[in-house]
Amino acid sequence: MMKLFKGHIPFGLHRFIPQPTTYITILRDPISRTLSEYYYRRHRRTHPIADRDAKRLGLEEYLAKVPYNNPQTKAIAGLEVHCNYHFYTIVPSYHFYSGPCSAETLDIAKANLTRHFSLVGLTERFEETLALAKILFGWKVPYYTAIRQGPKRQKNEEVSPQQRTLIAEYNQFDMELYSFGVSLFERAIAEHAERIPLELELVRRAKSPGAIRAVYHGCRANIRRHFIRLRCAM
Repeated sequence: MMKLFKGHIPFGLHRFIPQPTTYITILRDPISRTLSEYYYRRHRRTHPIADRDAKRLGLEEYLAKVPYNNPQTKAIAGLEVHCNYHFYTIVPSYHFYSGPCSAETLDIAKANLTRHFSLVGLTERFEETLALAKILFGWKVPYYTAIRQGPKRQKNEEVSPQQRTLIAEYNQFDMELYSFGVSLFERAIAEHAERIPLELELVRRAKSPGAIRAVYHGCRANIRRHFIRLRCAM
């Protein structure tokens, strides 16, 4: 029996699971997330055809022409949009995130966060998020490390204030959802204020387990992910 599903999964999976379920998500500042997506796709070499829009378009053109705006709102709202996921193909699996997004979508996403999510964390406050998860779920975190970090941007790729404003405009619903998520996060931190300092200190001690252990767990995660994909394709 599956106990955990993880990944960029739109809301709604619980409808197909017979036992009680709950959700966890970690929201990211929409400006930072959009820049990360753009430059990651721009420098990634493994999907040259799928990423050609990012490679040939400047940031402003990318924002205007590629419909992957407000992805966090779309995912957490979980509105049904027809899409076809392909196993290891040059066709990108972004169809869900190309769908429409509106104020109604935002309202649904906010309601889902309130009703169905046991933890709403923040990328920018990851250590506090992990400490909160330990309290809420009784997790043990003997060590952890950061993997799958994207390439660093070059100096000639610095982002101007005008470009940041443009990103916020194209992702206005994600901006509001992120603000709402911050309020939920702050409320949870306040509810567990007595335990947070100790757990946060333990989380910080667990960081950076060493290069060998980090490589080991990174390889194990990649092998497990590919194995699951192979099983699902059978």
